[in-house]
Amino acid sequence: MVCDSYGWILDGICNEIIKGINPQSFNKTNKIEEIGNANNYFVTHYTSLYPLFCYNKISLKRNVFVLYTHDYYENYAERKRSLYCLSMCKKIFCMNTATKNNLAKEGIPNHLLHVVYGGADNNILFPKKKRNNNTVGIISNCSGRKNPELIKRVIQKLKKRNFKVIGFGWGEFLSDEKNVTIIEHNYSKLDDHYKDVDVFFSASFEEGGPIPLIESMMSNAVPVTTRVGFCPDLINDGVNGFLFDVDDSVDHIISLIEKAFTFRNNVNDTVSHLTWKNFSSNIIQYFE
Repeated sequence: MVCDSYGWILDGICNEIIKGINPQSFNKTNKIEEIGNANNYFVTHYTSLYPLFCYNKISLKRNVFVLYTHDYYENYAERKRSLYCLSMCKKIFCMNTATKNNLAKEGIPNHLLHVVYGGADNNILFPKKKRNNNTVGIISNCSGRKNPELIKRVIQKLKKRNFKVIGFGWGEFLSDEKNVTIIEHNYSKLDDHYKDVDVFFSASFEEGGPIPLIESMMSNAVPVTTRVGFCPDLINDGVNGFLFDVDDSVDHIISLIEKAFTFRNNVNDTVSHLTWKNFSSNIIQYFE
């Protein structure tokens, strides 16, 4: 099990898969040079494939599986190398349909590609709730691909709503906004994060998921997101949430958020099958 770093989502995904494996049969590390011999190698980011093959020659003759969340910036030579490494894998687990289709267009054989959406801990952690808290939830770290400038403009223009921003790096960026509460993300307190969120808002330019979309929908929050990652796969626009394009106007986005506050249907049922247990089983079935 090769994860990039401990304590964030890809590490959490490794931990979920481990739950379905014999505890004596795996080793998890974020140091590729320390990986020993194994029958199966699971890698959480495709850019780690080349170092794995370089440091561990035996892996070239074994089953290598990789989770492909989203594209990472690469020049032509790096991309060509990555595609070659991907073609040597037993299975590539894509986080959404668009990624699978794009890899197929780049020449990856279709039989290597399999879509797994990620998951959440279902109703045990996210019981259904009434939406009556006047709160928009934004669950992500503050980084460029999360489109923080657009998020800020929406917050500034939609002053009658409360915004609960969960993640790292937002403090200084949103320090002057009076309708914002900022909380550091804590996986052990996910139920607290979502219990008063009525509308989930994501403005990202690029995503593999985002996983908080599933978490929020399981809590019965109505999503309003860009058409990226698995958002178009999971959201039936106008039926269990709302989708917009990254270049849509702030006024249009705000109109969708306002529609979400008047939405009366449960959205929980449309993602109830997306548990971490099902996600892990979808991957483990290919291990030999």
